[in-house]
Amino acid sequence: MEPTHPRHPPATSPDLIARSGEAFGPRPEASALGWDDLLPVTRFATEELINWLHTAVGKHEGKEKSPRSGDASSCEERQVKDQLATSVLVAGDRGYGKTTILLTLDQALRDPKAFLGFGSRRGEPMPMPLAGICQKLEKLQESLVWLPLLDVEPLPSEGTANLLATLLVCAREAIDRDHHRKDRWVAPSLLEEGLDDPYGKIDKLIQGATFMWADRRAQDALQGASQDVKAAEIYTTFREDFFSAMECVSSLMAARRFGHTTKQKLLLVLPIDNVDRSTQHLASIIKLVRMVASPRLWFVLAAGRQEFQLFLERTFLKELTDFSHLPMDLRGEEDARSIARRQAAAAMHRVLPSAHQIKIEPVPPEEVWRFTAAPRLLTTQGEPDELWTFLDALPLPGEAGHEDGLRSLADLFDIEKQLRGHGNEGAELLTACRAFLAEERGEDLAPSAAQDTEAEAEETEEREVAMKAAGAAASAQNAEGASVLPVDVGGAFLFDIQRQLRDARGPVSEELVEVVVRLQSQMGAPTPRARRQNPVFTHAGRLALNLSARGALDLWQAAQLRVLQKKQHTHKPDEKHCLFCSELSIKLATTMLHSAIDESELPAWATEQLHNRILRLDDQDRNILDLTGNPVRRKKVTTLSDMLEWFPDWNDPAKPSPGRTSQASGSEAQLLRSELHLRHLKDDILELHDAASPGRNVPLPPQVAGWYMVLHDLLVLCNDRRVLNGDETSLGTTPAMAVTLHTAKLPNLGETRLGFWWTPPRWDTFIDFSIFATQWQAFLHRTRFLFAPEKGRVSDHQRFAAFRFVFVLAAWFDNIRSVAGRGRGGWNWEVRNENGKLPLGMVVPPSDAASKGRPNGFREEAVASYLDYVRDGLDKLYQDSRGAASYGRRRLALAWLDQDVPLMLHPEFLPPFCLEHLGLREKLAKTELWKNHWQNSWPFIDSHRSMLIRETLRDSQDVQALEAEFSGDTQGRLALREWCLKACRDWEAMTRRHADLVRGTP
Repeated sequence: MEPTHPRHPPATSPDLIARSGEAFGPRPEASALGWDDLLPVTRFATEELINWLHTAVGKHEGKEKSPRSGDASSCEERQVKDQLATSVLVAGDRGYGKTTILLTLDQALRDPKAFLGFGSRRGEPMPMPLAGICQKLEKLQESLVWLPLLDVEPLPSEGTANLLATLLVCAREAIDRDHHRKDRWVAPSLLEEGLDDPYGKIDKLIQGATFMWADRRAQDALQGASQDVKAAEIYTTFREDFFSAMECVSSLMAARRFGHTTKQKLLLVLPIDNVDRSTQHLASIIKLVRMVASPRLWFVLAAGRQEFQLFLERTFLKELTDFSHLPMDLRGEEDARSIARRQAAAAMHRVLPSAHQIKIEPVPPEEVWRFTAAPRLLTTQGEPDELWTFLDALPLPGEAGHEDGLRSLADLFDIEKQLRGHGNEGAELLTACRAFLAEERGEDLAPSAAQDTEAEAEETEEREVAMKAAGAAASAQNAEGASVLPVDVGGAFLFDIQRQLRDARGPVSEELVEVVVRLQSQMGAPTPRARRQNPVFTHAGRLALNLSARGALDLWQAAQLRVLQKKQHTHKPDEKHCLFCSELSIKLATTMLHSAIDESELPAWATEQLHNRILRLDDQDRNILDLTGNPVRRKKVTTLSDMLEWFPDWNDPAKPSPGRTSQASGSEAQLLRSELHLRHLKDDILELHDAASPGRNVPLPPQVAGWYMVLHDLLVLCNDRRVLNGDETSLGTTPAMAVTLHTAKLPNLGETRLGFWWTPPRWDTFIDFSIFATQWQAFLHRTRFLFAPEKGRVSDHQRFAAFRFVFVLAAWFDNIRSVAGRGRGGWNWEVRNENGKLPLGMVVPPSDAASKGRPNGFREEAVASYLDYVRDGLDKLYQDSRGAASYGRRRLALAWLDQDVPLMLHPEFLPPFCLEHLGLREKLAKTELWKNHWQNSWPFIDSHRSMLIRETLRDSQDVQALEAEFSGDTQGRLALREWCLKACRDWEAMTRRHADLVRGTP
């Protein structure tokens, strides 16, 4: 290692390592790419544009060969009368690849086979799809003239840009370029007559367009009147002169290509980029397209669809407001906006009907995950790495994440490893998860299942190869002076022996790493590229990676830069967690979040708060999140998956019918009906609330929300937890995925619905919630027919409901145990584990009948054994968590075991007959958790339960409606408060007997 100069200490920040190397250099803003270099979404849009132009050429040639085409006068007459829509819109937001498509198509028309990748192998047969595209390109190559790209953005926006003259100059230059002329004669004057050649007609139109389009301000009235008359004369004959000039240009260029005896005519296509630069540009282009609508000239416009519509509305609105010259009241302004919107929609239908619009979709997360920059955009040699390899090479900050299954930045995006588990115990769950995702997206599951089976067979062979490599490395490691610990080659770490050795033994010398890698290669083990090819994205990862083509390239280059900085950094020999390398992931996430905020549609106040108040630097110039006052809040969107209902009469053996309700005994409160709702988590929306103006809020755009979640988790995982928040946790704790819903008749309040939401631990990271929610969605998919009677009728409703309710509650606890434990996932769905216990798979075994719409075989006799398995798991989680030395996931799990689990055994969550039917209380009473914690905490638990009942009653829709009704009535609000307190006491009195069953009080 080179010595450092005392005045130049080693770098301690990622920004202090100079960017260098071949990867760091200029890149083109947009470039023409080959077919294989295009992203799938860009390739699809390019193919659509080729098909559209090919159809336009076919229709044009069909008209030329029609019976009336031989009559020139009738043809011209028809052309003048036709109102043609001669434009196509390539629509997409900024960075979606619109300019790339225009440049690529220009290049493809020059050499179609080279564009498709067959330039050097022209004799080889093309695959059928590419052969069809090649035929269409060759047809376009001989039937149209692609004019030079017109970029509107550099043009002045003050109305001085003469787009009509610019168009005519482009047509004239096309003639010169087609004829390879280098010189031009002087343009004829406006007074010359008999200009029948194409050059003369174009030059005359250019001069007329310059005079007609210009903003004339004459010095006196006589001169102004003369100019207006002259402009009117030019405009009267302009369209006829323009059609005639385009016919001559088309005929001349066709004669140069096919000979003077041909009757074929060519189409001229003018691509116009950045049409949505401003309202002035857009209005001028719409005016241009309408003015020169000709069957010989077509336009390819590139703009954002929403911006195009919005700017068009503002153009018409400006005309309406300028015409009135009077201030408008609110009604008049609304009417003007409505008229402008209708006029803009009519203009869009005329100029760009829906069939003339090609939409570029964002790059899906799966493609971004495997994104590599096109070779012509790079200065490096060799095959570029995929994006996920860079994310996988960036470590996470702190030590807590490494201890609980998180090792790299990629783990915050892809949780396939966490779902599978360290010992592959979550394989059944992962299969159900993939089936659910495929069903949700409307994909076919059969190919995926075949791929999984093939991948498992490959993994078995590769595991053997990796074990041989590890054994050979152990025998070759005499220089290390220590024995190699057993290397785990299961799960997601099959082939990364280098990282496994470091995890097992600490720092490993580069010599040993080279030996292992060389032996792996010699034995045929695959490279690390084979991993993470089929990711299961977190909610944050899917939002963050839903990027434009330019955004994917920016992320790829930014991640590559951080990896290069990590390689250039000099590590200490005994350094286990490098602070410098840990900061690289935070820097990358911060850069992408700032970029997403700047490119979003957030209002100005939201952008300012995110940039300056929430995202800021501490006294050590490190990134932190300041969430004081809870400015970012979660709003969950769920849908109902399944429902189970029961009635209070089931408690009384003498009244087995569910048709009647229980009678009040000693209390005015009556419990009428109870339900269990299982819900799918569809979306997790983040809302930004304005601290300066209470009541003003805005949802964060998906990309902003995704990178915010990633950065939040990175800062929470830091040893010093760089998320500032005065509350207990920075996240909403209720996942809104399971709720026990009661309908009760309460005094003074009448019939009221109370929903008691099931709660997991108060995790302070999004990754934990994401793993938990993904596993629960897989569970709902596996048990989607759980509450459906197998034979259409149930003889014992109480038994049917009790077994299924207790099973769902046990699965809820089991899911939390898997996430809160050291594995951070890997929910075991096997039929039997190594200890002989029966996990979830024994109660609901996998069945092919489930995919055919028939229920899984629910085994009631296995529920009791599954309860024993869950009980032991909770007890182990308690024993692992009670020795936690600092605040973290262990303490959060302990708080959940101490406060929430005993509450969920009370009648607010669990039907009383479940305790009596399955002996759930007796099973839990044998645990260390019951003996050491709950046995001495019943007063605290009762207080917590009373508070929960009051909060649930206050948040119910019925009480909220009464509060709104009494909003201006002080006496009414006081009376409502007394009613609620009495209702809570009556509820507790009504359920006291069942609550006593929990603690075993007779």
